[in-house]
Amino acid sequence: MNVILKKPENELQLAAMVEWAANRLPDANFHNCWAFAFWNRQTRKIQGVCLFHNYREIDVEIVFCGEGDWARRDLVNQCFEYAFNQLKCHRVTALVRKDNGRSKKLVTQLGFKREGKLRRAAKDGSDVLVYGLLPHEYRFWRNKDVFQAPRPHVRGYAQGGVHHLH
Repeated sequence: MNVILKKPENELQLAAMVEWAANRLPDANFHNCWAFAFWNRQTRKIQGVCLFHNYREIDVEIVFCGEGDWARRDLVNQCFEYAFNQLKCHRVTALVRKDNGRSKKLVTQLGFKREGKLRRAAKDGSDVLVYGLLPHEYRFWRNKDVFQAPRPHVRGYAQGGVHHLH
């Protein structure tokens, strides 16, 4: 287990994480975001990044990107615990290019539901698919009671209730 989840300790580290992801995801715009690095202790290099951006109190967009064996379940769990427990989001949104089969497979395995399509939304004119995840839909909670975000009542969101992946 050489890969750990690492929070940025300062603005410079955050900027390095964002730059690492931006170099691999040319369609994305990561202004005002927060990131975690999947850090390889052996090579002392970033192996993946989880970014949160477009935070809207009840929703946040999530971006995962990585190289090699970076997506360990316990580390991914920490990212979703951050979104649902720290940010108190009622949902997480992921935007996935229609032609990105690996990302579509990942979000589906995590429990995201496809909610729609943004036609010609990528810089090259490709379609982008919209996926959403509610806390109770996430498939890999270590403890099913771990999340604190309220679930919606049957009648709606009266009392409350991201991977953005390219």
